[in-house]
Amino acid sequence: MPDATRPHRLIPFVLAACTGVSILSTDLVAPSIPDLPKIFATDAQTAQMVVGINLLAYALAHLVHGPISEVLGRRLLLLSAFGLFALASIAAMFAGSIEALLAMRFVQGLFSSVPSVVVILIIRELYGRAGSVRVLALYGFAIGAAPALGPLIGSYLHVWFGWRAGFLLCAVLALTVSLWVAWLVPETLSAKRTVRPAGVVGDYRRLLTRGRYLRPALGGSLAFGAYFAYISSAPLIFRDVFDLPVQRFGLSTLLIVGAFMVGSLASARAAAAVPAERMLGLSALLLIFSVSLLTVPLALGPPRIEMMMIAMTLYGIALAGVLATAPIIVLDAAPDLPQGQASALLGALQLGAGAAAGLISGAFYDETVVSMVLTISAFAVSGALLLLLPHIRVRATA
Repeated sequence: MPDATRPHRLIPFVLAACTGVSILSTDLVAPSIPDLPKIFATDAQTAQMVVGINLLAYALAHLVHGPISEVLGRRLLLLSAFGLFALASIAAMFAGSIEALLAMRFVQGLFSSVPSVVVILIIRELYGRAGSVRVLALYGFAIGAAPALGPLIGSYLHVWFGWRAGFLLCAVLALTVSLWVAWLVPETLSAKRTVRPAGVVGDYRRLLTRGRYLRPALGGSLAFGAYFAYISSAPLIFRDVFDLPVQRFGLSTLLIVGAFMVGSLASARAAAAVPAERMLGLSALLLIFSVSLLTVPLALGPPRIEMMMIAMTLYGIALAGVLATAPIIVLDAAPDLPQGQASALLGALQLGAGAAAGLISGAFYDETVVSMVLTISAFAVSGALLLLLPHIRVRATA
């Protein structure tokens, strides 16, 4: 196994695959939902829970995995999680009732969320500050591609092999990735700790009251959450407002994901020359510009899909820059506290912001673009302003 002082060149790709598999598992089963009521003699609302209950477990488990990684170490937790995730996937494949399937989807979510906590820590501890920005930018490819590929792969698996095939693929991918982790990825935690529940709660309380941590963590999370307002409302908008088939929505997500990947590549190339704080500030400014292109046309006339897609494409590029730099700045703001808790809280804030944006946009949907546009703008602009606050203060004092 490679020495931690000289990371193997394939490690970034292995770590990206870890997160890619975990994200892929959240929506790979989505194309099977319309057939689940007939298969399990249940209603459509219960069948739809196979995605929601997985995301719920995914979000809640973040706060637990951080402290556990301080006790077990990053590598052991990652390997254990993939093994248990594979077992849960196989159990889901043989579920005989919708209740059993939902239970296994919850268990899947508990373990599939480990990479989103642990991988960031491994990158930060393995590559240092400057190197981490470059690796996180490349790592953004997995974060961007997996949500778009999941439904696409899942639809073909469902048509060709049935609803169980997606769970089998999850198990196979998890075991394959765990073998690569066991071979290439070293343990990066310098010293394991004894963690007490009261101490963990105290760590989270200190993080939430530390402005240097909370500001970029919350700012980046709000910027990230804005995308879920689009995901929750755009399929209906394509049908009700623009009179387009829902398949066009799938193509639009590919466009945004492509923009995200371009932004990730640009961030990786700029990491060696541009400080993380400056890159984050520039990304925040681009966020504000992108949502201005989304909101201003509302006051000028009927909404145009071309302008909406231009705005969301620029948003994708800006978001890539935020997600490549904000995690490093966030973790650097808490060097005296366990990094496991710092990373876990960041992940929980991101998922919480995404859930809130999606719920708000959906709750106020009125067959127009208004609720989606205003939710995206509110989340993205408030997040960008939080990220820009240190730059504004520096100029004010100068």
